[in-house]
Amino acid sequence: AQHIAELTDAIFENIFNYNVDENKEPEDWDFNSLQTEILAQFGIDVRSLFKEDLQLIPYTEIKETLQNYLKAHYREKENIMGSDRMREMERIVMLQVIDHQWKDHLLNIDHLKEGIGLRGYAQKDPLIEYKKESFRLFEDLQDRIDDEIIRFMFLFQPIEEDEMEKWREKKKARSHKPTSKMPGKKHKKKSKK
Repeated sequence: AQHIAELTDAIFENIFNYNVDENKEPEDWDFNSLQTEILAQFGIDVRSLFKEDLQLIPYTEIKETLQNYLKAHYREKENIMGSDRMREMERIVMLQVIDHQWKDHLLNIDHLKEGIGLRGYAQKDPLIEYKKESFRLFEDLQDRIDDEIIRFMFLFQPIEEDEMEKWREKKKARSHKPTSKMPGKKHKKKSKK
């Protein structure tokens, strides 16, 4: 939970500070981009949280309101699921995201290896170029992993335990219901002659 909270804060800070620069005038802040990026990353509509025009609200108030809402939104999901299930969900998501992104990273490294020899033609040492490029790819991998973990944890919709139990019962009832027809085959009634 602590790791998720730290990642959430770091990603939010990057998005917010890129679009809303404290040193610029409010009319120069990019609220459309902020809205788009917060919606894509956290699934939250920034404009719905504020009653008045964002240019009229102080920088710190906008930032604190958004940060507090993100924390409350995540706590609400945890309250629905329960702490133990939420921690399990976090572990599963982290492992799946790391696995998927690592496979992509290995593919990128293979492509880098294939093309690195061409750098010698540009009077560059292929080994030094490979080290630089592979390090940059690894840093990109780490950023993608963090972004994807947080995106998934904020965008998934938790289901309360009693709703899950009802769904399991429905599924069980449907799977035990005998059918007279085999799926995929056409059954024709034979006409008596």
